Amino acid sequence: MILVCGEALIDRFVGPAEGAEMPARAVAGGSPFNVAIGLARPGVDASFLGGISRDRFGALLARTLVREGVDDRFLVRTDRLSTVSMVATDDNGPAELCFSRRVTGRPGRATVA
Repeated sequence: MILVCGEALIDRFVGPAEGAEMPARAVAGGSPFNVAIGLARPGVDASFLGGISRDRFGALLARTLVREGVDDRFLVRTDRLSTVSMVATDDNGPAELCFSRRVTGRPGRATVA
């Protein structure tokens, strides 16, 4: 078995503005997360060791690993909220990237780091 250790996060891709809105989609990601999936797809026995939140984004991450055939027994489930990378793209230049994670607070009362 190959044990891949590291982060799992949500990549949120934000497209060009459409009037007063910017369409976005959330995709499960993180380099080690993707390496584990890349190993499992052709049948390599792969497992992922990393912290994954119990929030909705974390549920997506955990489901994705299992669906792709990655062994999930080493997942460390946590109440910390998922990290989200924001990738803003348009037709005129390079992507803009930032990372955010709500670190304290209740819904509606968040401190962002």
